[in-house]
Amino acid sequence: MSVVQLADAKTYLNEVSTALDAELQTFIDAAEAAIAQRIGPLTPAVQTSRVRGWAYTLQLPVWPVVTLTSVTPVGGTALTVTDLIVDPDWLRTVEYLQSGYFGSRWYDVVYTAGRTVSASVNPDIYKADLELIRHMWSTQRGKVVGASVGATRLVPGDVGTVPGAGYTFPARVTELLNPYLPLGVG
Repeated sequence: MSVVQLADAKTYLNEVSTALDAELQTFIDAAEAAIAQRIGPLTPAVQTSRVRGWAYTLQLPVWPVVTLTSVTPVGGTALTVTDLIVDPDWLRTVEYLQSGYFGSRWYDVVYTAGRTVSASVNPDIYKADLELIRHMWSTQRGKVVGASVGATRLVPGDVGTVPGAGYTFPARVTELLNPYLPLGVG
């Protein structure tokens, strides 16, 4: 299910026709997938990952981690979840409070990763989503330029976007998402 509903995207884009609804939905899905690739899932979802042990922390591939359900060494017995903590700064690494070290080679980790995004919860991510949808939609459709009906022509591209420089993510979208990037990424 999309974070941005079709009706909200249409309102944001000033689209009234229903003729292109199916195509617009593909743009909504593509924008949300691109944002999720940068900052993690936009809705909470249960994940199961096999991660390498023999370390002081387990690095989870999908973040931010909301809840930790189980951590089990492959071929072993599940660890006690209350002996584990998800690092509050990274929200993607698991630390073992009991022994301090994950001594098995591989661990199966079940957890919920993602965030709640809506116009009222994380409104900056929601706005970034709408902006990326608008950007992708307008570059596909072209911009109408000219003062009179006779002088109107379609020009591909997004006004203010330098081709080849952050084309998929315009600066305004990147700036809205920056606080949600993992540490060390920018």
